Amino acid sequence: MRRTYLVGPFLSTLSCWIVGNGTISLLPLYAMQRGASQAGSGVFLSFAFVCLALGTFAPGLLPKGFARRRLLVVAAGLLLMIAVLLTSHTRTLFGMAAGCGAMYFLAGIVFTQATMLTGQAAPEKERGAAMGILGMSNGVGSIIGGLGAGWLADHAGFVGLWEACGAVCLLVVVGALVSVEKAPPEQVTRAGSTRPSAALGLPLILIVASYFMLSVTNAVANLGRSLSMGHLGFSMFTINLTQVLSGGVTLVLSFGLGWLSDRIGRRPVLLASYFLTGAAMITLGLSSQLWHFCVAFGLTSAVAVCMAIGPAYVLDVVPRESAALGVSLFQAAFWAGNIAGPVTLGFAFERFGTEPPILASVLFPLGGVVLLMLIRGPRGMPATPRGGRGVAAGAGGR
Repeated sequence: MRRTYLVGPFLSTLSCWIVGNGTISLLPLYAMQRGASQAGSGVFLSFAFVCLALGTFAPGLLPKGFARRRLLVVAAGLLLMIAVLLTSHTRTLFGMAAGCGAMYFLAGIVFTQATMLTGQAAPEKERGAAMGILGMSNGVGSIIGGLGAGWLADHAGFVGLWEACGAVCLLVVVGALVSVEKAPPEQVTRAGSTRPSAALGLPLILIVASYFMLSVTNAVANLGRSLSMGHLGFSMFTINLTQVLSGGVTLVLSFGLGWLSDRIGRRPVLLASYFLTGAAMITLGLSSQLWHFCVAFGLTSAVAVCMAIGPAYVLDVVPRESAALGVSLFQAAFWAGNIAGPVTLGFAFERFGTEPPILASVLFPLGGVVLLMLIRGPRGMPATPRGGRGVAAGAGGR
């Protein structure tokens, strides 16, 4: 089946990933140039992720029959471009925080709506592959942003970097305009039953909680990389090369593991990704040379795989009419973890150095594995793979 419905969401998320992955490792350094301490740079990064979490969760509060997701992405893209350009001319830490907060909030809206547009348009038996292809935008964005942002920051300064990012944000609007929006699902699944509380069932809570723990690890990896490589004297371009490598690995894994999750189930693939993330943190904590950091961030691409496949798992276990809320909660958990990580471990880095907190953070993905193993019943197989009753039809009562 042709997957032309993926073109629009892919372009919109690609724009956000180019900007986000290209600048994420540089933001702590940018904040420190504006007067933030090492611990303060972690707080700054956490504030940006607070706004991103709010942006991903807010659309889940829209009415269940909301049918203007494309227009919402268009508006978010235009405002995002304005926020990026304003941030490029700020000279204070407060102004930078306000600009980045607006950028991340709007990017959160784009991510959630692009995922929902894809989930509504994709056939249920191909949902994992579709989400995997959408997740490849993360890898492509890491490569383009990683190669371009570090070079721009070194040669044109942060002003030139942000101005270039503003131009890239036009892709969000283009993607929204070519997106396919299907009619929202009916709110009633059976006669006389709307199952209003199904979206907050135990399986969803465990999925969201486990993903939160993995996301804390991701935040530690990003902050730890910036601080460790900065202390070792690596240039901004070299620091971003590790993001490029991670993006390349993500590009390969997202579609392949998404396709595999349609065959063997989502949970086994997610569990493998959690173990790979734990191995990445051990490698990062012991890194002292460039190739060490490259290996570590090649392994952390497993987090991006979870980001791609996780929404498909959520869509498998919640009723269709509650899909928007379920996906919003899942994606908000990722950014919430990126809030908790820098705030907590930014101070740990300042007190104990970078190595002990990074090594200790391996406990988070292992905790996530335990939570995923507590989910009983189906392993996250696609609904109605060969006919018959799908997982989503009966998961709410488990």
